Amino acid sequence: MNDWKEAVPPVETTDPEASDGLKQSAVFVPVYEEDGEPGLLFTKRSDDLPRHAGQVSFPGGRREEGDPTLLDTALRELHEEVGMPSDSTDVVGLFGEVRTTTGYSIFPFVGGVPRDFEYVRQESEVAELIFAPAHELTEPSIHERRRKGGHKLHYFHYDDYTIWGATAGILVEFLDTVGLWREGR
Repeated sequence: MNDWKEAVPPVETTDPEASDGLKQSAVFVPVYEEDGEPGLLFTKRSDDLPRHAGQVSFPGGRREEGDPTLLDTALRELHEEVGMPSDSTDVVGLFGEVRTTTGYSIFPFVGGVPRDFEYVRQESEVAELIFAPAHELTEPSIHERRRKGGHKLHYFHYDDYTIWGATAGILVEFLDTVGLWREGR
């Protein structure tokens, strides 16, 4: 499945508009290729953080005053959290806005990153880097779906990690977009 780049919707604007009243943020969905197959790089957030401690996420965060666009936010966060300079990425696309119950509007930019890069995690914020082959994330035995307050929530129990919340929603969108998601989940 090395044509994942063709399936991802292209970036039409690097500065999409967030929903009214929500804080703007962006994540970078880092996709690497290994043996011709896509994989995703996640971070496990430090247990010492005041928000989202210990959660599995994509590199990202809130837009800062110095970020000209939301793409700049995503690339800055990617560099800060895992040491990946923006010129080592291949920005491919942008998924739709994800609204959270915590008041954020997240814009997920998708792009290619090298697997063999010497990643350097920001120790104060990132406890671990998780490299997950996409096909392993489609195994029915690791996926759970729950309904809460009229919302469909996805949980992925991958190795010793649980991917849930906005990250799981973005993961489902990626897997569905590239044709790896099985209908009926």
